[in-house]
Amino acid sequence: MNAFATCWIGLTMLLFPGPKQERVTIENLVTAQPVPEGYDVTPNELKEGDELLGRQLLITKEGAVSKVSVTAETRDLPEKDYKLAALKGYVNGTTKTLSEAGLKLVKKQIPDVEKLNVNKRTKCSFVYERPDGSEIYVQMQIFFTNHGHSVLVIADNKDDYKSLTKWADTIEPIKEAASKKK
Repeated sequence: MNAFATCWIGLTMLLFPGPKQERVTIENLVTAQPVPEGYDVTPNELKEGDELLGRQLLITKEGAVSKVSVTAETRDLPEKDYKLAALKGYVNGTTKTLSEAGLKLVKKQIPDVEKLNVNKRTKCSFVYERPDGSEIYVQMQIFFTNHGHSVLVIADNKDDYKSLTKWADTIEPIKEAASKKK
């Protein structure tokens, strides 16, 4: 194939990338591309007593360690300071929980909180080591409407991590969904 043909094919793929993946509504909480093949969605309400604190979707595959959790809380986060505090809480709570589960943090990529734009999705990535020496790959994606949304990807292999984080990138909130009861 000559250089012109190669260039033409590349340009055509850029200009006409093919059909966009369809978006679906998942449990009236988020929209995204369809859940990865073989994974199931289990919705949960997060409550303290009778108070609804948020809603959570667990995306799991039978027999697999790799999973995704999507959480939308109900409390209003009206200003940047509230959102930054929530973001810190999500990250600290997750890392504490994983450490308490016996995992050792060996690598982290966390953006500078003081420079964050809370109107954009924030991604934090971690690698943990299990007691047997194998690795667990973790990514948090945090974004805000007037509520906080946290997407947590946990995978025990790089292939699942890559595919699940790519799928997680497609997740978007349904406005006000966190505060609605079923």
